[in-house]
Amino acid sequence: MCFAALPFPPSTAVYPRAKVVEDYLDSFISHFDLSSNIRLNTTVERLERDETNSFWRVRLSGPGYGNEWLRFDKAVVANGHYRVPRIPNILGLDKWIAAGKAVHSAWYRRPVDSGSAILVVGGGFSGRDISMEMAGLPSTSVLYFSVIEPPLDPTPNSKIQYRGRVAEFLAIDEEGKGKVRYEDGAEDEIDSCIVATGYKMSLPFLPDSLIQTSLPPTPIPPIPKDKLYNSTYHIFPLLKHLFPVTGKYPPTSLAFPSLLYRVSPIPLVEAQSHAMVKFWTSPELLDVDAEVDAIVSRYEKLKVKFEGDEFQVAKRYFVFEPSDQFHYRDELYTLAYRDDEEKLKKYLTPNWHEEIYLNTSLLRAEWEEMERTGEAEDFVRGVGEVSRDEWEGLMYKLLERALARRGISETGVGI
Repeated sequence: MCFAALPFPPSTAVYPRAKVVEDYLDSFISHFDLSSNIRLNTTVERLERDETNSFWRVRLSGPGYGNEWLRFDKAVVANGHYRVPRIPNILGLDKWIAAGKAVHSAWYRRPVDSGSAILVVGGGFSGRDISMEMAGLPSTSVLYFSVIEPPLDPTPNSKIQYRGRVAEFLAIDEEGKGKVRYEDGAEDEIDSCIVATGYKMSLPFLPDSLIQTSLPPTPIPPIPKDKLYNSTYHIFPLLKHLFPVTGKYPPTSLAFPSLLYRVSPIPLVEAQSHAMVKFWTSPELLDVDAEVDAIVSRYEKLKVKFEGDEFQVAKRYFVFEPSDQFHYRDELYTLAYRDDEEKLKKYLTPNWHEEIYLNTSLLRAEWEEMERTGEAEDFVRGVGEVSRDEWEGLMYKLLERALARRGISETGVGI
């Protein structure tokens, strides 16, 4: 998950805690002396296109800015998509949130005593991490983890009990306890709930003339070229998942990196950044017609998969299959460094990255077990001090250990 330009420090945990990742990002800024180019405590109020003079106008507010407009030739919209919570439409949840009995994971920072019986809703990485941390509190007697399907390798914490979808949040009694009912009819009494159900894409600083918050118009094809569309699950249409399809301004003058889901975000956005710089200097390398065809192809495949349900197409459009991210990253690097074999070799994804990523659930369960038994710290001690290639050997050693403990042969067939 690190930048190719800077590895994680030696001895870093295989699945590092949030603070370790935060420190790594701070070290990246320091290593490349980026602070002088960053303005904090500054709000982008508006981003508009000046068609008359062919540039982007940005209005900022904050220290040193008096709502004036600044001029830019290129604009990169990189505000992320993990800020505006997506609250599921579950009966009674709004009352629990209003009563302070339920909170979205957007506001979770660290495990805090929230009662003896905790419910976590949502089976993504955030839901799993939060469940493990909250179950680790002495005050937690039981943690109910509401997921669509329990994982093949459940978490090693015996306090965690898996549940199905929540159908309704029931009334809260005078002592502050409440009940939830699941779709299978079962009920649990809980003290508090954390809803880890994702986020909405939000671009409030872009005008309606540039982007509309709705599903894109159908049928597709043709691809809409008058403006972009934000379904809150995806931005559409974007060439190479980056550049707008439009006849109103050059596609490579505006970019939307880091919108894809189920990927390792840091190396992916690094590849996108290299591609953006290349296309800025050589926009002719972006084959617009071929990329429009690629958009149509992806859209049509998803439409067949979801039986014509346009909402499901939008919801899954930016969700990559496990191997897609590696092919996508290498495609961007190949375009950026087609004439620089040495650089291309430096950035192309090592083969072992994909194989290890495809086994991430198995590896994660094994690592959590090693943390529980106190073996994890010694396992990674000193790894990476001589070369970053040492991580490859360590990851295969971890995979072999995970397979052996489960009685699985090297071919993946149970024995």
